[in-house]
Amino acid sequence: MILSRLCALLASALLSATAFAGTLEIPAELARGIDAEAVRAAAETKISDPISVEIQPVQDGAVLSDFIGKGVTVHLKNGGRIVGILHDDTDRIWIEIGDGRIGLEFDSVSSVEVAPNKYQEFRDREAALGDADVPALWALAQWARSQELSSYARMTALRVIDLETDHAGARALLRYEKIEGRWLTHDKAMIAKGFVLFEDRWIAQAEYAEILQKRAARRQELEARRRARIEEERRRQTEEEERLVREHERKLERLRELQRLQQLRRLRYRYGYPYGPIIIVPGHPCPGRHR
Repeated sequence: MILSRLCALLASALLSATAFAGTLEIPAELARGIDAEAVRAAAETKISDPISVEIQPVQDGAVLSDFIGKGVTVHLKNGGRIVGILHDDTDRIWIEIGDGRIGLEFDSVSSVEVAPNKYQEFRDREAALGDADVPALWALAQWARSQELSSYARMTALRVIDLETDHAGARALLRYEKIEGRWLTHDKAMIAKGFVLFEDRWIAQAEYAEILQKRAARRQELEARRRARIEEERRRQTEEEERLVREHERKLERLRELQRLQQLRRLRYRYGYPYGPIIIVPGHPCPGRHR
């Protein structure tokens, strides 16, 4: 029983290998009851089958690469979806959305629905224009803007001003302004009009100067408070040091007083003056003298 379980575990482990550098060697004591050739063949086989993705509504014999350049809706396993144009499917599913692309892992996609959308319609309209035509390009840019395809609208507007530099509509769509006979981008136009970009918004020079003045005053106030705290801390530290010095001097004074009293006590017992030193006056007997 134990041997059969061990053989089953060994077979399962060997069958899970995806590649093997050389010929698989199975120890003789573990080879009983195992189809060695089948195990070797399974272990030496490299897994190379591509991950399949369900394609809707076309399924019979269709693969993703058949729909490159077409509008698709990618349904994700987490419930989300992404609408765009299928760009590539080599290493992952690449979806074109505006002027950018999103790469999706195969195992995160549940299905791909092939259906026309506004991205594909823009590409079809653009391809139908043929030779460069300013009115047609401008109409396409306006349609893209109406469909909230802002990146496509800007891209088409750039083609328009390449052909007609002073096209006011395309310049306005790209946020250009004409100042003193020159077309300037939005940022340069705001600078030319005297505005300053401050914290992601454009403000007048006077407001900018006022903000700088207030912030400078605030910095000075904070610096003054910081210095006041430092001075207060320094004053407390000085007072504490002076207190410790006075305490030390008092202890020294008490020590000197104790030493003086001890010295008087020794003198008193040495010379027989039980009540302390006696002042000797000439002509008077000395009461503290011992006979």
